[in-house]
Amino acid sequence: MVHTRWEVFTSHDEPVGLLYRRWDETELITETAFSNGERFSSRVLLSGNSWTRCEYTEDTDDPIILDALSLEYEPEDAIPSPLVFLLVQRLVNEGADRADPVAFHVIDPSDRSGLARPASIWVPDVSSIDVEIDGVLDWRFRIDNGAIVSVTHSNGLDSREDTSSGAAARLRGIIDDALIKHLLALEA
Repeated sequence: MVHTRWEVFTSHDEPVGLLYRRWDETELITETAFSNGERFSSRVLLSGNSWTRCEYTEDTDDPIILDALSLEYEPEDAIPSPLVFLLVQRLVNEGADRADPVAFHVIDPSDRSGLARPASIWVPDVSSIDVEIDGVLDWRFRIDNGAIVSVTHSNGLDSREDTSSGAAARLRGIIDDALIKHLLALEA
């Protein structure tokens, strides 16, 4: 089964970008685009509860490719940062009432060396899940009625879940219209 998620980035309550995810049991595709023209894309290939390959592209640059088996870490212990969303989603689906943090390592997909940094997921209360990298808060996921509704990112931006048509309408003329049309076509 294919899942999609549209989030609109805001700054001072004004839309400034899109975070789009599409996943199933074999891959996670993430598209991020901002009003200033920046665009980041990643594709993480999945196998069971692990990942095998990550392809990352910034704007029109050549892709950076990380193969899980070529790194010095176990794929279950070190994950590309786009997979953090699926890890948090799993905790939300399980009820996210953990008292102990979940420790793992995270790899920035733009880092060709595949350096894995220590990370942890905390559940401070029933309405939020925090992700720390190198001991610093990187994401705060807001939970409402058993679903992720918004995320505060370390870059100071917030993103809020939206419908595909709602996000497209809010972002028309703000980010590349061709990208929005392409992603909407995937929904059909």
